[in-house]
Amino acid sequence: MGFEKVEEEKKVFIKVSEQILRSIIEGGYEVGDKLPPERELSRQMGVSRNSIREALGTLQALNIVSSHAGSGTYVENLPDSKELEALILPVIEESENPMVVFEARKVFEPGVIEKAIPSLEERDFDVLRQILNDMESLLESDKYEEAYEANARFHLYIAKAVENPIVRNTMSSLWKQTHDELLREAVGNYWRDNKETANDLHWKLLDAMERGDVVSAKEIVRDHYEGPRKYFLKNYEKDE
Repeated sequence: MGFEKVEEEKKVFIKVSEQILRSIIEGGYEVGDKLPPERELSRQMGVSRNSIREALGTLQALNIVSSHAGSGTYVENLPDSKELEALILPVIEESENPMVVFEARKVFEPGVIEKAIPSLEERDFDVLRQILNDMESLLESDKYEEAYEANARFHLYIAKAVENPIVRNTMSSLWKQTHDELLREAVGNYWRDNKETANDLHWKLLDAMERGDVVSAKEIVRDHYEGPRKYFLKNYEKDE
């Protein structure tokens, strides 16, 4: 399947990423299919190989493709068109809308959880249990700013277990981008009325990871974002 010459109105690697994503969405490639070599993508799109590498690295961080040394780059997951338009492309384009980044975490983090579980050891679970104990205590004391920081430590510690540095860095970047004052306030307000739910979901996630139950862990982490997401949207739309 061919690619078009890339225009210069956006960062080149963004345009490259968009073309590859759309090609996957439109059925040009299935899960497990190998993408053309970098030099061929470079030739078809009229861009440097560095731009191709940047684009493939971004897609790898989003768990869309995977790179195998000496073999090439393969399609890892097939995002649906809704994820592509509403979540993935805005993240690639580095949108400053905190809700966009928050929703991107909901899409991205289940893949992080899946890749982290095989690498987590008992000592890691001990650390994660301690973080959740701290978070629970902070929520009970109505210390929502501190609880937010504990929550970030919990999720970032899991991401550090993933061997892929691009995944770790992307997760860290997404968390930094959601340290928006409005979003933090919304999460704190949500927790104020839903402490039990927030604590319960985190402990259920930890339990599923300890049991190696990838399917349940991924579903729980999606649920973990749904309540605060709806709360934020309600307040964000009202403010707008």
